[in-house]
Amino acid sequence: MAAAGIPVSKITRVFLTHLHSDHTIGYPDVILTPGVIGRNEPLEVYGPTGLVDMTEHIMAAYKLDIQERIEGFQQLPKTCPKLNITLMTY
Repeated sequence: MAAAGIPVSKITRVFLTHLHSDHTIGYPDVILTPGVIGRNEPLEVYGPTGLVDMTEHIMAAYKLDIQERIEGFQQLPKTCPKLNITLMTY
């Protein structure tokens, strides 16, 4: 998206058709970066069964990174990623 000139801060909704790596490789950046830049509105995420588990695992994998940013390891806005996840069945 950055290569297309779309700043992550402008993304308000994400739709994942399935959870293969070629469709989710940028998902961690999309859910984590807005918190770093201080966006307060939740990101609306839509996708298939398994999305909640995937998101929880991503958040766990980046737990230390998120904690360091919130506690001031870096001088960044103190916000945690906020997500609203809607599962879709096909």
